Amino acid sequence: MRLPSIWLAAATILAAGCMQEELVTPQGVKPDQIVTVKKSTPDDLEIRPPKATTCLAAAKCIEQTGDDAQLPQQRQAAYEKAVLAYEQAIETDPNCREARLRLARLHEKMENFALAIQAYQEGLQADPNDAVLWYERGMCYGRQRKWDASIDC
Repeated sequence: MRLPSIWLAAATILAAGCMQEELVTPQGVKPDQIVTVKKSTPDDLEIRPPKATTCLAAAKCIEQTGDDAQLPQQRQAAYEKAVLAYEQAIETDPNCREARLRLARLHEKMENFALAIQAYQEGLQADPNDAVLWYERGMCYGRQRKWDASIDC
């Protein structure tokens, strides 16, 4: 089977780019049939902020790294990085319920109960009918033995 000239030219261009060698024009190919492609440099690329889902996925991975850490210092450092990633997800998408919930739970895990309550409260301001946030907030108060506040949730 004989390949058309344009396919042969494309394969040659691709091979030349991969091997970083000079381009050799195949026999029988006209110069106007060859397409040149400009390589992108970092300066050419558009820098945009990550999506909330990207921040959320990164935060989950970082938090898991903290859960798996052997040393308390490593665990604390990973959790602090995860907090920043969850906060970035919330900043990117203020309606990201999962980021708010995971941030609050992480604060509880770190025994930062005041920050956890604040995160639950901010989530409830965004959606006052979210039963999970009400439940988790009540449980957070319960873990602190603040029974009256827990019952009010």
